[in-house]
Amino acid sequence: MDNGFQHICLNARIVKNETALTAQAPEHEILCRKEDEERIISAIKPIAHGNKCENLFVHGPAGSGKTTMIKHVMHQLKDYNRKVLCLYVNCWYHSTSMAIYTKIADALGEPVSRRGRATDEIFDRIVELMKYSKTPVMLVLDEIDGLMCRDDTRILHNITSISPEEAAFGIIGISNDRNILSRVHTKTRDRLRFTPFEIKGYVKDQLFDLLKIRADEGLFEGSYEDEILNRIAGLAYGSNGNGKFALELLWKSAKHAESKGSSIISLEDVDEIYDLINVNEPALRDEELIIVDILKSGQKTSSELYWLFQKKLWISRRQISNYVVSLERKGVIETRLIRKGNNPGFKLIKLKDGGV
Repeated sequence: MDNGFQHICLNARIVKNETALTAQAPEHEILCRKEDEERIISAIKPIAHGNKCENLFVHGPAGSGKTTMIKHVMHQLKDYNRKVLCLYVNCWYHSTSMAIYTKIADALGEPVSRRGRATDEIFDRIVELMKYSKTPVMLVLDEIDGLMCRDDTRILHNITSISPEEAAFGIIGISNDRNILSRVHTKTRDRLRFTPFEIKGYVKDQLFDLLKIRADEGLFEGSYEDEILNRIAGLAYGSNGNGKFALELLWKSAKHAESKGSSIISLEDVDEIYDLINVNEPALRDEELIIVDILKSGQKTSSELYWLFQKKLWISRRQISNYVVSLERKGVIETRLIRKGNNPGFKLIKLKDGGV
């Protein structure tokens, strides 16, 4: 019997290193952002000397390099003073104050049991550890929206209660939504005194430089011309200067050319792939796109959605629920609770008409 797998050739003609063509590639390039980097370092440098630093709220469009920039600065801070605990947390994966407290305690070398203990009690213990060890903490809360979706900003409130004499604790919040902090209680927000810091989307020249670096690492020599990178840079610039989109377009164009048996990427390959990507969709995370893809085949119960999602990417049901809440707030999906008699009922989830 003929087996279709026998006819698929995996001999790469264009792509030599897939990782270099993804947004998750090693963060070795910070393009034309020296001024931004210096402003961030200036704001947080006091914590390296055990003093209170500015709390920063970094915002900008998706794919603008916010996370890459902040991680790069955190690496420099670690090298400058290894006594500072630099802790990065993605708030979609750790979307409660308790989850973040646990990470801080673990990083301080004293895991804290959650059982039977209030969140404020655990936070007090963290402050004791910081004070005893004289360890400043620089906490990065990436996608801080996750805390808002869970309506759990207790950690922000508690950090405002620390006096400089007790411990040095700084926060950098990151979000695509410049207005997300409006959902924090006014008193807490005023005491945190976040300094807003905008990282704008890449300009076309920066996108070209980014693509050039990654193409040199990820593609075989002679498989592309600079005009290909220039075309992709222009298209990505038109999509709010989205670096992730530029890399995705380059990678998919290369794979598309390979699938046709070609050894070089053509402008036609780029245009065909670009037409398949709806750049006018709301800015969605990869996990949100998985949910949207699942719901394109029709409405699902929450249990069905969780099961189908975890077949594609395993994360906890709580994390999936956070993404469902986010998509509903963005107007992409809608949910409806179905009850029968005295049963708890179940939730139906579907794409909202006109949402995507």
